[in-house]
Amino acid sequence: MSVWRKYNGALIPSTPPHIEVNTENIAQKLRDQKAFFARWTSNFDSSQPSEFWYVICDKKMNLEDYSRNTRSKINRAIKKLYVKQVSKEFIINNAYDVYRRAFRRYEATASPKSKKYFKNALNKSEGSWDFWGVFLKENNQLVGYSQNKIIDNYCDYSTVKFDPKFLKFYSSYILYYQMNQFYLNQNSFSYVNIGARSLLHKTNTQQYLIQKFNFRKAFCTLHLEYRSPLKFIVKFLYRFKPVLKFLKWNFIFNKIYALLLHEEIKRTFSFKLIQNINPIIIIGAARSGTHLIATTIKKNLDCIYLNEINDLWKKRFPFLYLDEISEEQITPRKINNIRKDFYNLLKHKKISPYLLEKTASNCLRLDLVSKVFPKSKFIHIIRDGRDVAVSTRKKYFGDIRKISSQKTLTENSKNRFINFFDEINHKIRNGLTLLMLVSNSYRYLRMSLVLLGIKKRDFWGPRFRGYKKLYNSKSLIEVASEQWKYSVISVLDFLKKNPKKNCLTVRYEELIKNPDEEVLKIMKFVLDAESFSRDKIKHEIKTSGFSKWDEVLSDHEIRTVNKIISNLLINLQYE
Repeated sequence: MSVWRKYNGALIPSTPPHIEVNTENIAQKLRDQKAFFARWTSNFDSSQPSEFWYVICDKKMNLEDYSRNTRSKINRAIKKLYVKQVSKEFIINNAYDVYRRAFRRYEATASPKSKKYFKNALNKSEGSWDFWGVFLKENNQLVGYSQNKIIDNYCDYSTVKFDPKFLKFYSSYILYYQMNQFYLNQNSFSYVNIGARSLLHKTNTQQYLIQKFNFRKAFCTLHLEYRSPLKFIVKFLYRFKPVLKFLKWNFIFNKIYALLLHEEIKRTFSFKLIQNINPIIIIGAARSGTHLIATTIKKNLDCIYLNEINDLWKKRFPFLYLDEISEEQITPRKINNIRKDFYNLLKHKKISPYLLEKTASNCLRLDLVSKVFPKSKFIHIIRDGRDVAVSTRKKYFGDIRKISSQKTLTENSKNRFINFFDEINHKIRNGLTLLMLVSNSYRYLRMSLVLLGIKKRDFWGPRFRGYKKLYNSKSLIEVASEQWKYSVISVLDFLKKNPKKNCLTVRYEELIKNPDEEVLKIMKFVLDAESFSRDKIKHEIKTSGFSKWDEVLSDHEIRTVNKIISNLLINLQYE
């Protein structure tokens, strides 16, 4: 069975709402199915009320548990009607008249499909289905039916239709009562579902079931993905939503208005997602071990991991060549827009209460990071600046390994092309825009040539004030030392300015020496859990095989590096 099905021009999941769907390659699926957009949900049955929900019933009820009024109508229905399961063939051959007449109760914009379409749709239905009919006792006439999708112990009341002429005999009461008895009481299904919040048709069915049959709203998060260029059309038309409301009597405008209502609901989740998530921000100078800490946390925590998303952080500053962003450059509008950018990035990822982010350049814009994610927990990793300088210098000679990896590096033309396309894809997915590409065209061109092995690497790492002049006039070991110094001081200044920020400082050397102890300390900080067990710790931290700075640097280089960073090393209690 396919995970997605096409319905009224949209792709929707064919799985129950409590099962979260894989949305990878959703854009390709939209093109393949020629659908206009995809709609799906996550965080099913959330305790937090939202603007989107399914109407479900998960409570077993006997006749005496209903209100007096509902019991009375069920009993009256039993005198005139009976309910039984029927075959698909029976519905195909006998239910079209009920289906057609049911539309008399709907709004003028809704109209029944042809008999041929009705039969073909039933014949093509995939998966396991139950069919129920409501009949008059006096002549066995069909006056209502239900088409129910069954997946494991879940039932979706997918299509329910009643002949309006016989509603006076309470045909709806007896059908819902009998089906709930069968699925919930007799077969102990987890829940039955009448569908998602209705935006296009106002049949009052959902409110009726909530009031009469103890159905309830199961709140969830709504996601939409549009096929190009519909995304831009919706963005444009959204401004005219109040006008379209008065034109919804027309079938086309009614469809457009319904889509804009979905868009309106989707937008309500943007800031809720950011507000409810728990960000863990790894900060520190490049080559200090941020990657090592991030991957270790990921092994011990179910989280969303974002690795090096510098382009997303700078998306709202397209003409800024530096990675450094001062507090004066930050506006409320930019903060809100960056939150929206994060929402658009996160909406396709697996839902998790934790966001793990590691972008080395963040140490130069911590005011911005803190304003976008005010509830952040920061983990600041510090490493001996001399070792960082040695490791950074290696980057300029093509060593692309992380410091947590000891794998032998082999590069050839094929690998370079793979790396190039992977990097371009990563940047586009994580915020690179045409405006950024144009405004920093020289930088991105050089980056591409370096990845392809055509040019030697130019400046690498966080771009701070004065880096160009430094890079053009100093040795690589001096550049690396200055970069470490600038980054570390930026972090320390931010923490001094914000003493109440929730921050854990970790020393790289201690992490390598006592990984179990340090990882335990990190996880207790992340989870606010003193009871986190040492037995649960997972890591692949290597404790040996690394060259120290004094084994690599010449005497002259040691003096040069010490001249730049010795005071900071002393303040950080390095020898």
